[in-house]
Amino acid sequence: MKFQPACLGATLFATVLFAQSLAFGADARRPDERLDRTCTAVNEADVNTRRGYNYRELIHQPFLDGKTKEYIEIIFRASASFERYSGRSTWQEFDLHEVDPYDQRYTSCTSVGIENNSFHYYANWNKPGYRASAEIWLTPDRKKLSKVIRRYPPDKKEFPFSTVISTFDYHAQEAKRPDDASIVTRDVWKNDATCDAVNTAYVKTRRSKEYSEVIYGVKENGSLDAFREIRVTKTKHFERRPRSTEWMPYDPDYWSAVDRYGPKFSDCSLGETANVGSEPATYYTARWHKDPFSANIGIWVSDKDGRMMKTLRQYDDPTWEFPFQVVVELYNYDPASAVMPPNLGDTSER
Repeated sequence: MKFQPACLGATLFATVLFAQSLAFGADARRPDERLDRTCTAVNEADVNTRRGYNYRELIHQPFLDGKTKEYIEIIFRASASFERYSGRSTWQEFDLHEVDPYDQRYTSCTSVGIENNSFHYYANWNKPGYRASAEIWLTPDRKKLSKVIRRYPPDKKEFPFSTVISTFDYHAQEAKRPDDASIVTRDVWKNDATCDAVNTAYVKTRRSKEYSEVIYGVKENGSLDAFREIRVTKTKHFERRPRSTEWMPYDPDYWSAVDRYGPKFSDCSLGETANVGSEPATYYTARWHKDPFSANIGIWVSDKDGRMMKTLRQYDDPTWEFPFQVVVELYNYDPASAVMPPNLGDTSER
């Protein structure tokens, strides 16, 4: 498969589209009244695709030389989907989720024209916890997706790479159910019993309101470089990059102490009593997992309220979540640190 890098104009346009992240608040209108009318054809094709079956999706990683490498093959049948990573002979089976006909997976669509008999669009792509700029090609009848290219921001990737190409194949012969012998039984993941205290602190932290967080990269000389600042108010989340003067609202990542890939924390060990600043804390070490990332982690839990005060993660090579291999997170639970930012970016068109 050959990947054609986007031209400069398309790249700039996609970047602008991505910057226009939408702020969804309480809305009393009917679901059909909230739809982005610029994306009617694209969202209908997306819903038709995801509500269908007997098709497959191939996910590829593109490279600068124009070549691509298959990463995952997904087969969708009437009752389940099956996923196989490139180079593996076994498949995993997953339940299908109900598709909301009013789902706004795509917003701010712009029609580019017809390319190789496919209708071509630019848009924002939206999924809980993720945002990306997208290029979409529909089938000639405009009823289903033919190809989608998603470009994620480097620090909010859904895959180990930032640009993802999905192609859709509706030939039933290519979407046959895998042989039973090649389908492996998925484990029902449970929390690691050694991490009960850490999981309790993690859940308590993520359920908190009115707190702030700063993510630092650790340089080779040990100094800290502020990378991202977060404020969680009673109702919204905001973020700011260190060299930016503007705060932007964002949708927080979906969080859970255990997901389909396994527990968030494993192999926990209790360390010594320590202080974060002047506050007493209990220190733990563990393995940390967030597909596709893994890291060794140190966790400082407040002796006062049981929430996380500080974490230090050292990611496994070669896949890092940030531009740094070692990352420090500092939490501040003073409500004064989490007031509504005064200098919000312009969200009038988001």
